[in-house]
Amino acid sequence: MNAQLSRLQIAARIHFFLKREVGTGIDVETMLKRASYAGEVLAMCDTAKGTELERLAHQFRLATAAAERPASSRVAQPWSDTSGFGLSRPLELHDQPPSPRRRSSPPSAT
Repeated sequence: MNAQLSRLQIAARIHFFLKREVGTGIDVETMLKRASYAGEVLAMCDTAKGTELERLAHQFRLATAAAERPASSRVAQPWSDTSGFGLSRPLELHDQPPSPRRRSSPPSAT
């Protein structure tokens, strides 16, 4: 099992846990979009001390904090200013003007 669950997976687990134990679930989509709704759901989960709900609330907070953090692993790559298909010439030739193209003679009409 993946140790790092996504916010969606955690919210879905909270929903199904509540549906099973209480008979009513939460609106998962609203929990992912509105911080105020998520805060209310998590506060309710925190009241269930020592249960899976409390653990899921903690995991959701960690996943939310991780999602809001800027990705520090993003490093500018030499090709990052291209279209995504990579450099059209080797990097060492990138600053040099392209060599002139040879025109081939047009096909002769027979």
